[in-house]
Amino acid sequence: MYFVLGIALLWAVLLSVGFLVLRHRVPVLLKRIAQPLLVAFSTTSSEAVFPKLTEELERLAAKTKS
Repeated sequence: MYFVLGIALLWAVLLSVGFLVLRHRVPVLLKRIAQPLLVAFSTTSSEAVFPKLTEELERLAAKTKS
């Protein structure tokens, strides 16, 4: 019970900070990394999805600079 509450609170804090920093781009970011995050959480290994996740984050950052 407390673990789930702690995880929910952590996600709320992370999303709040994300909205402060990225503003309207947070939904775009979440849409782009949803599949890699699902694989990482379901396999409990981020090693397989790290390259794809890094690529998506770089692609989002590259679009904001131009």
